[in-house]
Amino acid sequence: YVALELAPLAQAEPGMVGCWPLATDTLDYAGVGNWSQKPREEYEGRYGGVTFESMGGPNGMESSAMFHADHLVVREGRHACDPLPQEGLTVAVWVKPVYVGDGWSGFVGCFQDNSNNEAGWVLGTRSHRHFKFWVGDGTGEHDYMGSVVDNEPFDFNTWYHVAATYDGSQVKLWVDGVQKGAARNSPRARLTYPGPHLAAHTTYESSTFAIGSYVDANEDWQHYGALSRLTVWDRALAAG
Repeated sequence: YVALELAPLAQAEPGMVGCWPLATDTLDYAGVGNWSQKPREEYEGRYGGVTFESMGGPNGMESSAMFHADHLVVREGRHACDPLPQEGLTVAVWVKPVYVGDGWSGFVGCFQDNSNNEAGWVLGTRSHRHFKFWVGDGTGEHDYMGSVVDNEPFDFNTWYHVAATYDGSQVKLWVDGVQKGAARNSPRARLTYPGPHLAAHTTYESSTFAIGSYVDANEDWQHYGALSRLTVWDRALAAG
């Protein structure tokens, strides 16, 4: 994987947790969390299995990040997910898939998805070319991850704007500004993340806040294709 170097904006927009243009570098231009792991050495514009390529990016972007069986690490460890929002969330990204396998893939997320020990969230795809958003809310005796899926398959080599929101009670998935699904979560009204504060998760020595993979303690399902303009907010933004 590739660890990210994160540099703050002069003034981050209110509520913005992270903003990765992924045009020519791996920098977070919001930097609210002050996360500062450095990437592996850049060589000819390549960070591990991620390159920046001129491929007609969305809305006039001259280049975007192409993922080749690798992913970017924003933060890792037992407290990897700690700075992420709990009471509301919007995550949005431009994606251009070129391949999906028989399992899943992730665009961005920080989670554990193991039997009853499930918490966090991840936006990505499931098999057969469907966008999907998984989210954990810590319901009942065990944590679990609910999900919402776009039942219409996407096309390869096509740009899509994919977004997911959580407003404390309902999860929604959006594709190109159109709502594709919704699910109502538990009355706990907050997102639950893996970490030592959860008894079921104290055995996990490390979680990963990753871009470009569905990655937890025993899975690493890579995204194959381009990503651009990834943002994370601490509230559910309105459509449009």
